[in-house]
Amino acid sequence: MKTLFLKYHIEILVVLAALLFITTRHPDSPYDKMIGSDGKGYYAYLPAVFIYGDLNYDFVESYERIYYEAIDDFFDFRIRTESGTINKYFPGVAILWIPFFLLAHVASLLFGFSADGYSLPYQLAIGFAALFYLWLGLKFLHKILQHYKIEDWLSVFVIWIIFFGTNLYYYTIEEPAFTHVYSFALINVFSLTVIRLSKNYQPIGVLLLSITLALIIIIRPVNGIIIFAIPFLSGTIDNLFRLFKNILNDKRTLFSALTVGVAVLLIIPIIWLMQSGQFLVYTYGDEGFNFRASHMLDVMLSYHNGLLIYTPVALISFAGFYPVFKQSSHVRITLFTFLLILVYIVGSWSVWWYGEAFGMRPMIDFYFVIAILLGIWLKFISSKKLIFSFTVVVLVVLTGFNLFQTWQFKNGILPAKNLNQATYWENFLATTPKARVYMDDVHSRCIQTFFTDMETNPGWLNYTSKSSEFAFSGQYASKIDFSNTYSIGFRENISSFLADNNYQVVVSAMAYSGNDNCSAQLVVDYLDQAENSLSYNTFFLHEFLSKNRWTQIEFAATIPPEILNDFILAVYFWNPASDERFFVDDIKIEIWEIIDE
Repeated sequence: MKTLFLKYHIEILVVLAALLFITTRHPDSPYDKMIGSDGKGYYAYLPAVFIYGDLNYDFVESYERIYYEAIDDFFDFRIRTESGTINKYFPGVAILWIPFFLLAHVASLLFGFSADGYSLPYQLAIGFAALFYLWLGLKFLHKILQHYKIEDWLSVFVIWIIFFGTNLYYYTIEEPAFTHVYSFALINVFSLTVIRLSKNYQPIGVLLLSITLALIIIIRPVNGIIIFAIPFLSGTIDNLFRLFKNILNDKRTLFSALTVGVAVLLIIPIIWLMQSGQFLVYTYGDEGFNFRASHMLDVMLSYHNGLLIYTPVALISFAGFYPVFKQSSHVRITLFTFLLILVYIVGSWSVWWYGEAFGMRPMIDFYFVIAILLGIWLKFISSKKLIFSFTVVVLVVLTGFNLFQTWQFKNGILPAKNLNQATYWENFLATTPKARVYMDDVHSRCIQTFFTDMETNPGWLNYTSKSSEFAFSGQYASKIDFSNTYSIGFRENISSFLADNNYQVVVSAMAYSGNDNCSAQLVVDYLDQAENSLSYNTFFLHEFLSKNRWTQIEFAATIPPEILNDFILAVYFWNPASDERFFVDDIKIEIWEIIDE
């Protein structure tokens, strides 16, 4: 049994990952699709080419309404230019998805699903594609660890830690349409190929190296920096020189490899030419690299997705530098140089936190380095039982912690936006979401505030709900019960101090419920002058409140841009349950202007 586990542990891990995928994801829901966010852009090449014959992506509105319940506001990957419509994202992952897409298309035709590229078989196909490339990446990672003479039982431990103890888990199970598990697989293929060519030159290896590198680049061009790892992967300076000498001397193979690699790379400008009539297009707008101001320290330590905060097993792996530094100056210098280049370039991107991400996601692609260092360290201390046992326990605990933080992020307990030191520690080890809004005070500003502590009347409505029976501050709170189902409320035309911009209404208050499952709701309603609702927003409070305890609640609602010129803002609490007692105090309403997104 032990021998079988050692032999098939990667397959066992992937089967376990598949079970987690099947049991935790709900692709029939419009809010839990496999193809989502950036993945919509990566994926769109496939239905555009194989189903619709439409590289202008005019089919987007149709699938958004059918499968994502979108009306006008949805994630749009299309860049409109004077000469055509361009996909913001690169097509590399779509190439890797082709077999899975075609299988899903056949299954849709055979079993009565809509063969439109977005029905259930296509969603599942992307989820299982991520699992396949996870398997491929881990298989090659295992062979890389074997090269460093990491014993099988240690290799098993390292590989399971790399999956469950890092955000590779999240970007395989929860976000399978992102590029990272695919880049992880290809970079491991590239790395092992360099290692083998350095020891034993074979022409087929050069061809594989060229094709793999080209695919890596057309998935995420910045990942071409893997070439800077070649000196480290070669092992010695002699191996490095011999590798380049063999490649340069084998001119026929070199020419073939370059031809194939360039052909793969030309896929991008050919698609751009078909879409816009131009060979070269920059699709990322204001986003770009600033190499004069890299956020290297933030990449590693920031509470806003920093590597060591959200993937702490990486910190333990750095202990592997000690035996590496002792054994080989070549490996020491080349590995440190590669990591320095990697962190520098990752931190030079203008959006260095990489959006609403879980952890420093671009580093996932290069986790072979963490695996190597971790394996070398565990091998080095394997004879020191106390240190080894302590390290194993710490790694297991940190893996559990990573899974817990993954669960927190998935369930909105760790906020996806505006993570910082305060918000991180406020939610540290929390198991229930907090009704809080974390506004980005760099890219937005509060332009107006309305407040009542119930002690005086600022001209709000329904002051008959004011009660001295119970209060959070002062003597009074607004009481909601069978006799009055509405709280003190705000109603005012606020259009006069709004310009043509994006705005959010942020409402905060202290709330108290005398019941376990409170039915109270916060309502933010936008009304026309006849007091007809233009956009009604309701927030249910039961999951945030504890019985017989004052709790701060905070929610935000976007003001629809089309109503800015003339509307009435109404804010109030409502409890339709006549047998409950609910109090609210210190209601504050803030109007935030989004000045730079």
